[in-house]
Amino acid sequence: MRISAIEISAFRGFRDRVRFDLQGVQILVLYGPNGHGKTSFFDAIEWGLTGEIHRYSEPSDERNRSRFVRNHFAPTLPEVTLELLLGSGERIKVIRKGTAGGLSRTDYGKNKTLLKIVYEDEKVVLEPQSERLLESFLIREGWRDKITVMGGLNLTHLLGQEKMSRFLRGMKESERYDAISSLFGTQAFMRYKGVFEQWVKDLKEKSSMLLGQVAEVGDSLTRIQQELVHQESKVLTEEVDDRELFHSYIDLFKLPLDLYEDRKWNELHSIAVRCQQELRDARLSMEYGPIRNLAMADSMFSSWRSRIITHEETHKRLKELKRVSNLLERQKFLEELLDGFAEYFKQEGSKVHWEKDIAVSSERLQKSEMRADALRSFANAVMTSLQVADDQENYSALVSSISQISLHDRESKDRLIGVLLNFVAVRDSWLKASAVLETSDEVLQRLESEAKTFQLLNDRYLNLLRAVQEYASQNKEMDACPACGTAGITSEHLLQHVEFERDKVHPQLSVLELGIHKARELVLQQSEDLHALKNRVEKARSEVERQLEELAKKASSEQEKRMRFREQVEYLETELANLNRSRERYQRQAKNIGMDVSDADFHRGLLKESMGLKLQLGSYSFEDQKDVRYQIEMCQELIMQAEMEDAKFFKTLELLGPPLEEVKYWSVKQLETFLHALRDQQTTEVEELEQKEKLNALVRSILEELLDGGRLQSLRKEQLVLNEHYKKLQDEIGQIELDLSVAQEAMGNVQVAVDGLNESVMEQLFETVQTIFARINSHPMYRKLEFTKDRRFQNYKLLMQVLAGDQVANPAYIFSAAQINSIALAVFLAMSIQQQWSPLKLMALDDPVQSMDELNVLGLVDFIRVLSNQSGHDKQIIISTHDATFYRIMLKKFRYQHVGVIEYEGYGKEGPMIKQPFDEQGEPMKDERGEPIYVQNFLPLVTEGLPSLLLEVDRSPSQESEMRTRLPEVHPE
Repeated sequence: MRISAIEISAFRGFRDRVRFDLQGVQILVLYGPNGHGKTSFFDAIEWGLTGEIHRYSEPSDERNRSRFVRNHFAPTLPEVTLELLLGSGERIKVIRKGTAGGLSRTDYGKNKTLLKIVYEDEKVVLEPQSERLLESFLIREGWRDKITVMGGLNLTHLLGQEKMSRFLRGMKESERYDAISSLFGTQAFMRYKGVFEQWVKDLKEKSSMLLGQVAEVGDSLTRIQQELVHQESKVLTEEVDDRELFHSYIDLFKLPLDLYEDRKWNELHSIAVRCQQELRDARLSMEYGPIRNLAMADSMFSSWRSRIITHEETHKRLKELKRVSNLLERQKFLEELLDGFAEYFKQEGSKVHWEKDIAVSSERLQKSEMRADALRSFANAVMTSLQVADDQENYSALVSSISQISLHDRESKDRLIGVLLNFVAVRDSWLKASAVLETSDEVLQRLESEAKTFQLLNDRYLNLLRAVQEYASQNKEMDACPACGTAGITSEHLLQHVEFERDKVHPQLSVLELGIHKARELVLQQSEDLHALKNRVEKARSEVERQLEELAKKASSEQEKRMRFREQVEYLETELANLNRSRERYQRQAKNIGMDVSDADFHRGLLKESMGLKLQLGSYSFEDQKDVRYQIEMCQELIMQAEMEDAKFFKTLELLGPPLEEVKYWSVKQLETFLHALRDQQTTEVEELEQKEKLNALVRSILEELLDGGRLQSLRKEQLVLNEHYKKLQDEIGQIELDLSVAQEAMGNVQVAVDGLNESVMEQLFETVQTIFARINSHPMYRKLEFTKDRRFQNYKLLMQVLAGDQVANPAYIFSAAQINSIALAVFLAMSIQQQWSPLKLMALDDPVQSMDELNVLGLVDFIRVLSNQSGHDKQIIISTHDATFYRIMLKKFRYQHVGVIEYEGYGKEGPMIKQPFDEQGEPMKDERGEPIYVQNFLPLVTEGLPSLLLEVDRSPSQESEMRTRLPEVHPE
């Protein structure tokens, strides 16, 4: 069972009628500041289903002197309509209205409400049947003697702000135990002990009474036995000779005369017995047929006749009340228009101001956008040109191409071109120096190569001299040159020549060495100059990069300005749109009552018509104007009830003979004549029947006296009946004694049975509580909950402790308010999952996040998402918050569900101001019935148009699946 729509009027924070369509919504989020009517939404659900509000259920003198259900600014009585979709697919409306009049000290209490249930086929069920019917919808059959609707809903379906802290700090251990026991039906078994005690008491009283009856029956049997002995001693010899009586009997019942003439007493007696049964059947048929129908018609006739006048008066009264209602409604519109007149024309100046500000801001925005786009485009073009130049190593056309790009910031452009020119110039110098260095390096290499060649020749000549020296040293007697054969050349000559030639070097080698030395000094100097130029190139390039960064910063700064200007324009446009909507609403209100705001005499016309309406209303009494809508409904109900009574009356008349289509149009005189004639006819038939009954009884009595003796037969029958009664009493006494032993044994076993049941169900419950608590607990050390059951002073108590390793503590005294709330929240969610008493899938959480850190909030939101998933527990979640961060997290996390959002924008004497979605024409959207739409729908898997935070990374499906597997599967059966 799910709630498909809620309609609230004149209830708590709501003055005007507001309808919320929840068809298909898995999670409904209420967002707005505190005190704007979010809790009133939850109160409306509870009051509609139970007629009460749990946090005010404690009786007090102050409550009994306060009126707080009806909105104090509303002209009508409170009313809440809940449209429920049952599991069978059938839809019903639960309509609860307040009935407290102006003289009542308080308007709180179920006895001050009227419940009506309407089916899809317009079938209506009123009190008291409606309360029982609603209970049958909300509570499964096996639970109706174990739990109440209000008690159950506040344990498993509705979690308010006060209940969370009360669970640990305001509730006694025994109350906590009783609450959870009642949820699972175990506490109901404790009542059986008292039931058994009462049963034993009743059995003993019944046994004592039966023993008295046995004594009385025994005395009666003794008396009958004595009289039987006396009657059997008599001999009946009398003859009956009542010819005239028997002839009348035979003539009346059309029997053969020979039955009397031939003294066929047995046959005649059998006929009398059969006639008696037939006469009894005829009387019963007449009494439960025509006679009863005529009696009902007679009793209804007088009511119908008086209703004709009352019906006309009620119709007349209804017509007058509707006229008063229309006048009051128009008067309300006029008062609202008069109240808002000054503001409306004040808004004209504000509108001009807003439009001027929007134009100025839009111009600034446009210029800022142009500057930002130009800077961004210029920077991108420069970077692209520079990249191309880098790739091609050709910077000749770089400056000229950049100079052709337009930029409003001439100073930045000139500065960039300057550093680019410097960079290109320095780079050209570096390239030229690189070429010169490369030439010098080639010269040096060539000189070093030539020197190497000459050095090689010199080395070879020295090797030759060493060989000659060695040869001369070994051949001392030599007298001629071994090479040319010149005579007179001795070894001493050769040795002296070697010494002389060894000191001589190739003439070009010294020149080359000098050239190499100078070339090396030149290359070294050119390398140092080239390195310095390279540093200048890098510095110039860095300066180019810095200028590009400056451009990027300027573009970013312009972008930020553009964002600020855009936000300012959007803010101004929103304010102007709100202003225009307010003015359009005012214009529509004026148009609805046939007036035009643009008329010069508009205000004078308002005053004139308001005075006229007050004069018209002055002709009606205070009672006529008080609760006029309620009075109209009462008149309509009276008319409907009268029509139903008329239908019953005509249906009864139809049973008496005339066709229904004819009798509906008979006059009072015709009906009186018809009923009078029918009454006379029935009187005659009854008299004839009574005559037959008397005569048949007399004849049967005479025949029984003649055949067996009437008293004797009567005594024997009485004796037979008393004997059967005596035996039955003895059997009942024996059964009572057996029941007594069973009841006394059962009394002793109740406690044992309840202990076993509680251990079983609570173990499963607290396992789920621990799983949830681990996700939403914010205490850094105490991470585990422990539950223990104790019995003191004949009462069971449920104790809770938190654990940090071996350390055990009572959370009520060491936990903060937020941490206490996390325990209560975990218990509530677990009980909601485990509950089996109601088919209602609702889980309503009124501002559950108070001082929780972000990590625990994320855990709670993920857990709620699992509960709403159709593959999980398929709960219908309604959750409210005043926290903007929590609201955004919910929108992000619930994007895969069908989410509905009710966003409160403000509050006034008219009630909450709720944000409405607008169509393409800027008009507030309405449903197919023309009702305003107050629930903004976000369909699952749709990200377009939602806040950017909805597009962030979310919990993976595997993590969600892991969470779901930790939760128990609960089935209603």
